[in-house]
Amino acid sequence: MPGTETKNPAPATGSAGADREAEQRARRAAGEAAAALVQSGMVVGLGTGDTAAYAIRAIAARTVQTGQSAAGGGELLTGLTCVATSRRSAELAAQLGLALVELDDLDPTGGATAQSGEPARRPIDLTIDGADEIDPHLQLVKGAGGALLFEKLVAQSSKRLVIIADPSKCVSHLGEKRLLPVEVVAVGSRHTRERILAVPGVRSATLRRSGDAPYRTDGGNLIFDVQLDPTAGSRATELHAQLKALCGVIETGLFCREADHAIVGNPDGSVVRLQLASK
Repeated sequence: MPGTETKNPAPATGSAGADREAEQRARRAAGEAAAALVQSGMVVGLGTGDTAAYAIRAIAARTVQTGQSAAGGGELLTGLTCVATSRRSAELAAQLGLALVELDDLDPTGGATAQSGEPARRPIDLTIDGADEIDPHLQLVKGAGGALLFEKLVAQSSKRLVIIADPSKCVSHLGEKRLLPVEVVAVGSRHTRERILAVPGVRSATLRRSGDAPYRTDGGNLIFDVQLDPTAGSRATELHAQLKALCGVIETGLFCREADHAIVGNPDGSVVRLQLASK
């Protein structure tokens, strides 16, 4: 994946290693629970990141290509069509034998003729993806893995977006623990940064780097990681609109209305399902 820096991780020791193992067990539980929602014949969006990778593996384990079904995953799946949100996820899915298409290979209307006044039909039945932060209103910060633009394109073409995470991703307000990724065009990026800094609630904007070079997304763009004031995350919809209106900004990592529900895994294998009453 262009722009991704590869390092050999240090061996996990002591409590840090135990915490890491517990985190991975929680992510696996969430991914496998979400994969159990997939049914034969579905068009499925595949998210990006470590937690999404657990879901991709669990989906593949239920397909006829592997000849096995995941524990608790139900019958074998047939006729799946998958859309990846990054090269990394596409490569993993292909290695596991999942059938992949590009987003533009799908009919944007879902094969139906929308009537006047009806909401647009969406061609992807279910997308499963991770998040960097989840607030009590199922608003999200995404993009730590650099795939925010493609993730949002797939999410907004989906009938359902199910978010999977470990408990550390649940926050009281967006920006509490993580920086907000903002994807920008490379040309004039220094000037775009100044416009971002002028938005109320923005404290800093740091160009993401991969080694000595700027990080490049799959689309060839740059990312500024933005630190927010504590109050800024409480007005996520307004903040997203302000940032998107800036010349040079392509997309933000704020997902304000896309999520259908979230599945939060625990180290003991149990999961908690979060859903808004209005959803």
